[in-house]
Amino acid sequence: MKRNLKYRLCVSLCTIAWLCTSFVSCQSEEETIVDEPFVVKNIEYVFEEGDGESMFEQELDTVVYVNQGNQSRYVEWRPYDGSYIETTFSSNAPNAFTWKTEGDTIMVKDVFIFNGEPYANDAGYIPYLNETVQRTPNVSIKDGTTLHPDTKLTCTGTIIFKKVVATYLLDIEGVYTGTLQTIKGKITKTEPYSLHSEAVYEDL
Repeated sequence: MKRNLKYRLCVSLCTIAWLCTSFVSCQSEEETIVDEPFVVKNIEYVFEEGDGESMFEQELDTVVYVNQGNQSRYVEWRPYDGSYIETTFSSNAPNAFTWKTEGDTIMVKDVFIFNGEPYANDAGYIPYLNETVQRTPNVSIKDGTTLHPDTKLTCTGTIIFKKVVATYLLDIEGVYTGTLQTIKGKITKTEPYSLHSEAVYEDL
C-alpha cells in the first residue's frame, strides 16, 4: 500500500512539474512573438508576372492671361504645379504592416526603373504604409513670355504619367533574437514622365 502511494505521489509531482514547464515554455514563446520589435534590413524590387510599366495622360487646367492695359507685362506659367507622385504598398501577408510599432513611420528605399528593370533607390526614401501617399515632385519648370497690350494668352497642356507596378521583398530582423522574415507584396508608383504644352496668342 505504501509503495502504491509513493508511486502515485511521484507520478502526480512529475505531472505538475511537466505542466509548469510547458506553461512557462508556451508563455515565453508567446512573449517573444508578440513583444519583439523588428527593424528593416533591406528591400528589393523585382518584376513578376503582371508587373510592369504603363503610361496615361492627364490634361492640365487651362490658364488664360489677358492684358488690357497700354503696357507690356511679363507672365509665367508653371505647368507642373498640378502634378504629383503617388506610392502605395499592399500585401496579403498577415504581418505585412503589423510588425511595426504603432504610430511609427518606417522609411524604405524608393523604387526606380533602369534599363527596364526595377531597383531600390539608395538616394530616395518613402514611407512604408498600407495606403496611398502623395507628394509634390521636385520639378521646377516654368514658361515665361511677354504679353503685349490688348492681347490674350491661353495656355493648355497634357502631362504624361508613368505608372509602375512591381513586387517588393522586405527583409526585417528581430531586435532580440535576430529572427529574419521576408514580407512580399506590391508597390504601385505613379509619377510625371513628360509634358506637352501649347500657348496661343490672340488680339483683343
